[in-house]
Amino acid sequence: MCAARHFPGHNPPENRDEPIAVVAQSYDVLRGRELVPFGSAAVAGVAACIMGHFIYPGIDSLPVPYSPFFYGVLRDSLGFSGIAISDDITWKAAGDNPVNAAIYSIIAGADAFIIGNPEEAHAVVAGIENAVCDGIIPRKRLEEAVARILTAKETIGLLPDN
Repeated sequence: MCAARHFPGHNPPENRDEPIAVVAQSYDVLRGRELVPFGSAAVAGVAACIMGHFIYPGIDSLPVPYSPFFYGVLRDSLGFSGIAISDDITWKAAGDNPVNAAIYSIIAGADAFIIGNPEEAHAVVAGIENAVCDGIIPRKRLEEAVARILTAKETIGLLPDN
């Protein structure tokens, strides 16, 4: 499966030595330059898009993978209907807690996320289950994510014929 990455694109960050890239760019500049290839990818029907670990303080105070605004840009403004994937939730750029990173990403609009450290997987799954049971993650949000993932799998022939 092909994925466009790293949404929403980025100019060289201001802080190359920090764990998460801070990009000083206005939304107008982002829309006119960085978002253009992602719009083309959406029109072409790319199956997935990976949300990059960036902060655009002039646009939103939240990192891109935790930002409902940026998922809205991807889905509503660009018309992307595929799987939105948060980049690796075990990276330092995602924070110190992969469970929280997964929960924040899902609430914001991620359908899936990358777990680069498999040792974290069980804790992340348990954390998501607890967040759903406690009403932190709406069940409807998970159902939307599952529907997109199943649609992508069906499109590329990964589901058994009924």
